[in-house]
Amino acid sequence: MKNIIRLTENDLVRLVKRILTEQDTKKDTKWDNFIKVMMTMNPKPKLGKWKPYKSNVEEQSLNWFNDSRHFYSVSILNDSEIMIAMHIKYDEITKWWKSKGYNTNLNNDLLTISISYDNAEKVKNDLTEFFKTISPM
Repeated sequence: MKNIIRLTENDLVRLVKRILTEQDTKKDTKWDNFIKVMMTMNPKPKLGKWKPYKSNVEEQSLNWFNDSRHFYSVSILNDSEIMIAMHIKYDEITKWWKSKGYNTNLNNDLLTISISYDNAEKVKNDLTEFFKTISPM
């Protein structure tokens, strides 16, 4: 036997808001744990703010730059489980991250690498090795 549940528009709005709030809370908890792990690595990232394209909302990011001239930079954004690498040696970097089992995408001179906040230790170890392996030009 099926039950029929009647919802008013207000009920539906409250339900959707509650679901979105719960999802944001889970994402923030994952991000906070991810930051704690990343802050133990050397080189230590800088915690920054950025605004996604066409958005007024500031998001957090973790950033690494190899030197003052920034031959490459790496940023991890908290709005999606994506790491962005900007570098002149795209082919070398893409091959390196693929060899570690990550999915990569090169679009408009931005290399994106799919990561998981749940796997912070692996990302930390791979980033540490990356910074030791890939020379800055």
